[in-house]
Amino acid sequence: MQAFRYGKSGSTQRGIDVIRIDAAAKKCDCYEGKRVEAVSRGNINDWVDRFLAGPHASDARSFYLCTTYRVSEHTELILEWKEVAKRLSDRGINGQLWDHEQLHQLLRKRRDIVSELFGEEVADGFCFQDEPSIELPQDEPFRDQYCQVYGHIASLQNLGVACEVALPTMRALSTSASFSFSRRELSGITIAVSGKELVRWMQWSAYANAGVQRPYALPFPGKDGKFIYAGSGARLVLTGDELSQLDWILTNAWAEFQRTSKDVLLPLQCSRFTRIQGTEAFGLISVPRGLWQVMLEFAMEFDVSKGRSPWNMFDGAPGCLKPYSETASERFMAGYHAILYAYHESGIWLPWEERVLIGWTPPTDIGGKPQSISPRGAWSAEFTHDWLRDEFIPEVLRWHVQRQTPRRKSWASWPTGDVPAPIDASELATSHAAGIASLSVVANDLAELYDCVTELQSHANARRSEVSVPAAVIRAVLKAVQRVLPFAELSTEIYLRGSLEIAPEFPLEQAVLQRIEACCKAVNYPVLDYALRGLLEVLDKARNVPRSELSHIGRLLQPVLDRYHEDVLCDLFTSE
Repeated sequence: MQAFRYGKSGSTQRGIDVIRIDAAAKKCDCYEGKRVEAVSRGNINDWVDRFLAGPHASDARSFYLCTTYRVSEHTELILEWKEVAKRLSDRGINGQLWDHEQLHQLLRKRRDIVSELFGEEVADGFCFQDEPSIELPQDEPFRDQYCQVYGHIASLQNLGVACEVALPTMRALSTSASFSFSRRELSGITIAVSGKELVRWMQWSAYANAGVQRPYALPFPGKDGKFIYAGSGARLVLTGDELSQLDWILTNAWAEFQRTSKDVLLPLQCSRFTRIQGTEAFGLISVPRGLWQVMLEFAMEFDVSKGRSPWNMFDGAPGCLKPYSETASERFMAGYHAILYAYHESGIWLPWEERVLIGWTPPTDIGGKPQSISPRGAWSAEFTHDWLRDEFIPEVLRWHVQRQTPRRKSWASWPTGDVPAPIDASELATSHAAGIASLSVVANDLAELYDCVTELQSHANARRSEVSVPAAVIRAVLKAVQRVLPFAELSTEIYLRGSLEIAPEFPLEQAVLQRIEACCKAVNYPVLDYALRGLLEVLDKARNVPRSELSHIGRLLQPVLDRYHEDVLCDLFTSE
């Protein structure tokens, strides 16, 4: 196919600026570019009319309307495009809208264009990171059990397998890997692995039982000692030695991945929040869409240019919330503190949805470089979440009620009905943070310990993973049961014995001790789920547990909490 700029500015172009000709299909694709400051209602219809009335509509396969304006932020323009897209379809033409946001997404994958137009530094900050590349495999073996980290790349080698892992950074909360092989017939083959597969494989290898089938390799039917590499992007036959070497690489890559991820995520404080699917954003708080609109109105009203009150701390903008300090104050430094957009669970929010999810992204400067995080400067996810929930949303609700006339105090468009007085934002704004931070913090009394164990049990119940749970985690739960039992008044032992898989022929405390001593193998999540159910049973029936004993139980359960946080970390990188 060939593509041409069609005419120049001022010439008769019949509604298009670029034409791409597919001679074999006897069709063309037409592009109309509009670099404008604003798009008004009716403009899109006029542009499409001009194209359809021209000579190129008769053999057009596609029509692309390209504009720098943020069309997707205006409902009336979205609906106008919807109607013209139907008209184009009626003529057998595929209509595509490339507005500001779509152009950004397309250009993030085209480093060659961005670097040519804006330079390498801008491309480094703006474009998506390429999959890591490694040198072509050698005819002779690689280095044996070699592991070295260069910047954000971990290079691992064993005699038959080499791997380079792109570790997470403040700029890119993602990971990926490339594998190559020293075997002569595999020379030149490099296999890319996505972060979603890589993280699952690494965690599995860290806890694998001997002889259990791997998620990344299947036994070759009828050929002992041979295995089939089972990644989503490739299939090839591996020897037993190569598979063992691959196991070693994944296990050691897991250690580097965990260390780096924790270092990166610690200042961002985002690990308790879920990544919004298909985006770089983390969901902080869910609110009714009516409340989101009022929050934007509040930000416009309290733009930094309109006053000097403590709440004049916004760079008012349509479609997003931008807390901003024009000058340094006692509380905040000058600059942007966060830039927040509304999303639904799988992407950018659309105007007909009942609730929206306020999304936070790691802050960067204008060139895309990561900013340092602090409560006075660029905010972490935790700080932003607490500010929204405890300060901003209650203030917005007070402001909205005060500006209503006596006849208009109802939030009729909200599912919650009238706003109560005094203002309570808890029913309107729902936090998306996970429930646990640390057992050493929450285990101050029996009720808080019970709530924390309930969260751990819910996690184990919902977990659908082939990754094993170490015996030490199960023993930690059983030891906690043993410590609580003397304070529990059980009406029946049937449920507890069933949950812990202990026999009825021994007294309960003796049976629990025997179960602890016999627990020496890794298990699956259902076993952990039922063990935690047993712990909840004794906690529910416990009375007058000393504070010192609660602290000891909290320390015992630390391996369970560590595994919980590890799973949360994995989920962050497998939700890409």
